[in-house]
Amino acid sequence: MAEWLDEIRNQNTSEKDGTSEEKNGTLHIKLTKTQNFSPLNQSGKRQTEKQSSRIWIWIKSRLSQTFRFLKLRDVLIVVGLAIFVFLVDYLGFINIKSIDVTGTKNVPLDQVYALANKLDGQNFFFADIFTVKDEISKNNNFVDKVYVTKIFPDSIKIEISEKNPDFLVCDLELNKYGLVDPHGYIILTGENSSECESISLQYNALLVQIPISSGNFEAGDTYDPYIISQIDAIQKYFLNLNIETSLISVHNDYCEVEFQGSRLALFSIDQPINEQLYRFEAVYNYAIQEMIDFEGLDLRYNKPILFDI
Repeated sequence: MAEWLDEIRNQNTSEKDGTSEEKNGTLHIKLTKTQNFSPLNQSGKRQTEKQSSRIWIWIKSRLSQTFRFLKLRDVLIVVGLAIFVFLVDYLGFINIKSIDVTGTKNVPLDQVYALANKLDGQNFFFADIFTVKDEISKNNNFVDKVYVTKIFPDSIKIEISEKNPDFLVCDLELNKYGLVDPHGYIILTGENSSECESISLQYNALLVQIPISSGNFEAGDTYDPYIISQIDAIQKYFLNLNIETSLISVHNDYCEVEFQGSRLALFSIDQPINEQLYRFEAVYNYAIQEMIDFEGLDLRYNKPILFDI
């Protein structure tokens, strides 16, 4: 026992795990609280660290495999596209061989083909049909809409919708005429009003005479929309009644409609046109049923007037 105590005395009395001192022949040992000597806690930490390390290694391996696969796939896609472009473009495979144009009446076909033939011989997939579409639309004022379609493997189809030249407006003061659609869009113009009758027959357009100049008269502009809407309403109503009109003359505040040869109907421009047209139909049918001979109808007032010229 004495020997064991001597060995303890000879040890360093200041260590990490505690201090020892001897008082009155008795050895006192004090343990510090800085260390945890539980073997169970130490082993648990080591196991947790090992498990975390295994999980992280597994995640990194899976990610590396995934990215390796994506890189390989991207390379294959790029190589495949390059081969495809080479075969299709460089070797001249699948090129445009035929162009078909439909829907033209007033637009010259040779004019359309002159623009569309730019696509001839181009690669089917890379042919720029949108530029050709815009050029056809802007090249002729008769063109309303253009549809360009690729038909696999080597064809182009072009469909053209034209504006309707319903009216030929002759400005007698300016000695000019303009072919106008129902929205007032001026499709083309001419300098000699004496040609109005022949031009109106050529395009099957209703002749409208304007003794006093009003509105724009340049191709691509819009003529007085209000006047054109009034004339368009009159023309359509007469067509529904199967009454042929040959001339409309627009004056300051009224217009004259020449129908059935030499008969005239007078309509106010300032008043609602539909009410006047209803009155015209009622009076016209009454005159036909009663076999009343007349040369004209004045619809500008609430009470229509039948008159002889």
